[in-house]
Amino acid sequence: MRKAAIITIVLSSFLIGQSLADDTERQRQIEEFQELLDIKRSQYVELADREKNQIEKLRAIEEQVALSNQLVLKLKRESERLKKSISRHDGELESLNLEHEKKKQALNKRMNYIYKHGNKPIWFSLISSGNPTEAVVAFKNIKSLMEYDRQLVLSLKSISQKIESELNRMKNEKRLLDNLEEDYRDELEFRRTSFSIRKELLDKIRGDKSDVAKAISSLENDAAAVSEIIANLDGKTADETAYTELPGLAGEKGNLIWPVQGKIIRAFGSIKDKRGIRLTNPGIDIKGPSGSNVSAAATGTVIYISWLRGYGQFIILDHGGGYYTLYANLIDIYVEIGDMVKAGETIAKIGDLGSVDGSTLHFELRLRKESLNPVKWLR
Repeated sequence: MRKAAIITIVLSSFLIGQSLADDTERQRQIEEFQELLDIKRSQYVELADREKNQIEKLRAIEEQVALSNQLVLKLKRESERLKKSISRHDGELESLNLEHEKKKQALNKRMNYIYKHGNKPIWFSLISSGNPTEAVVAFKNIKSLMEYDRQLVLSLKSISQKIESELNRMKNEKRLLDNLEEDYRDELEFRRTSFSIRKELLDKIRGDKSDVAKAISSLENDAAAVSEIIANLDGKTADETAYTELPGLAGEKGNLIWPVQGKIIRAFGSIKDKRGIRLTNPGIDIKGPSGSNVSAAATGTVIYISWLRGYGQFIILDHGGGYYTLYANLIDIYVEIGDMVKAGETIAKIGDLGSVDGSTLHFELRLRKESLNPVKWLR
């Protein structure tokens, strides 16, 4: 894969970038992801060379998969945008070529006329006229024709420059599209290999109760980290977030959409896991088939996408009024930060990134830092 220039990156959290203003920023962000993935991959190779426990190795490979998933989404979105742009420029180029041909034909007609009638100097036409009034009219006509010819030549030159500019733009966009599609194929192959390695690690961990306990307890530990993330996000002003003000969920209790259909295998609050492991669950865990669609429980704005060991790959939606929903253990994500999503809209698919229970959605509802029991709010 082509290497981007070295970019300083905060490794503690890979907050996925914001809505992008232009081509340069979009490309910079893709390069940043590629650079971070290169770093994570080299770290994993070093980790594999040393004697480390399975949990650490699983964490390293899952981090790479989560980053790769987001990079795949960005590459796909940028490829689609470029295809539309190329198509649009192709239409503009066709229009310019038609206009160029019309101007060229008009100029040819003028050249033919001048050739047939001779390009006589202005003074000759004026002397030839015995009438002073006719001489003035002839002068004005000749001056108008000269200005017409000048404008025709300038117009033809301008159109030719526009055609050249459009051709160069399309050439650059097609080259970039080829590069993006090559990177896209590379990432898909990387994900396939990573999932195979991850499955082997999970099989080993699921056979060891102590490893399972460590994996499940990560959920409890990372819940505090999520509280801090939400506190930081909630502390930002409207100008800093630039998100549309939403009404919140205060009047929606018992009306939220189930994010996925399935059985709750781990309830909210202080519980004892089926394996005898005690923990405080800040949300609920819903078992469902791998690849099932995850829906937004309510209309909101995507404000955070990241990865934590106990959560795997996760999304946070802001619903306004200090209300947030969180969706974790995701395998594919279809949204980016800044996207506005409607209630019931598909935002991801569930998998088992971060989960030792197989394909499970971890779902949380928070009023600022306070965890609420989602069951009381869902339909």
